[in-house]
Formats: sequence, C-alpha cells, structure tokens
Amino acid sequence: FHDNNVFWEELSYKLAMRDLIDQEGESQVEKMDPFDRGTKVIQLEEWYIEEFGRNGIQNLKASSKPVKKPH
Repeated sequence: FHDNNVFWEELSYKLAMRDLIDQEGESQVEKMDPFDRGTKVIQLEEWYIEEFGRNGIQNLKASSKPVKKPH
C-alpha cells in the first residue's frame, strides 16, 4: 500500500514539473523563486492526484506509440 501511494505521488510530481516546464520554459523555471515554483508545482500536482484518485489510469495517454520490434 505504501509503495502504491509513493508511486502515484511521484508520478504526479513528475508530471507537474513537466507541465510547469512546458508552460514557463526550463530557464524560467530554474530562475523562479523557490517558493513560487513550489506553489505552482503543488497546484499542478494536486490536479493529477485528484485525477488519478477519480479515474486511475483510465485517462492517462502516451503521446507516442510503442515501437514494434522486428521478428
């Protein structure tokens, strides 16, 4: 149970950081005041936590397709 919670929290954090970098740009995120950056990440992270709590992975999509290995 603990490992499952850690997984969802870590996934939510990583997606939130990715989204913040997509929105603001990596250099802007690096220059941000740590408190402001943390506040923005937490807001994004909370959205993911709520989404995963409601729907699990039902709405989770990858933007690329798996590569088929030659036989």
